[in-house]
Amino acid sequence: MPSRFPLASHTRGAVRTHVGLTAGTNGAVPSSFTRARYVDSIVKGTHTYAIKLSRGATALLDWSVKVIQASPSTSGAWEAKVTAEDVAGSTRTITIGFFDKDGAAVDMATGDKLSCTFELKTSPGLA
Repeated sequence: MPSRFPLASHTRGAVRTHVGLTAGTNGAVPSSFTRARYVDSIVKGTHTYAIKLSRGATALLDWSVKVIQASPSTSGAWEAKVTAEDVAGSTRTITIGFFDKDGAAVDMATGDKLSCTFELKTSPGLA
């Protein structure tokens, strides 16, 4: 019997933000990247990018993070994962880590592309 209450793909009180960039030399954040919707900055760390949000959210509901290698290599950034998040805290950040095929942490290479989508809950209540 079908449900009387169909599920919607959009959560009330939530926003989606997209980040796309092509890594500079040795995985550096390109200087041409200035801002994306809800994103103030991206800072490269050791095998990570920290995405600083322009405003906080109450929860990180969903995400998709992908790497497209400039030159396919199993020793390069094979996979990207959200490794930490503090969207509701004082830092308002989402940290992405990069890993090779064996799961070892690596940096993105020059020319690698990063594509991210985050769904952020902006209203109080259950996530």
